[in-house]
Amino acid sequence: MKDKVLVIGAGRMGRAIAWDLRRQGLAVTLADKVGPLRVDAERPRSLLPLLRRHDAAVSAVPYFLNMGLAKAALEAGCSFLDLGGNDTVVRQELAIDRE
Repeated sequence: MKDKVLVIGAGRMGRAIAWDLRRQGLAVTLADKVGPLRVDAERPRSLLPLLRRHDAAVSAVPYFLNMGLAKAALEAGCSFLDLGGNDTVVRQELAIDRE
């Protein structure tokens, strides 16, 4: 079975990430507030059902949404990574790494 990866954010970076992951043979779901699969990253708990159906999630949304998404992924049991971009947010995310 292919690993399932959720890419949150379908802008240039998100689409490029999804394309590359598909080339690597992964099953990719691309989600964004305007489609192709509509999600609201500003309401991270609303993504819990979707996160639970994926092995990993990649955030390609603005950095200030990443902490909420990281916590939702943790609750869903889904590995999570983002593009960084803000040292404060990255430190907050690293603080919950043991969980």
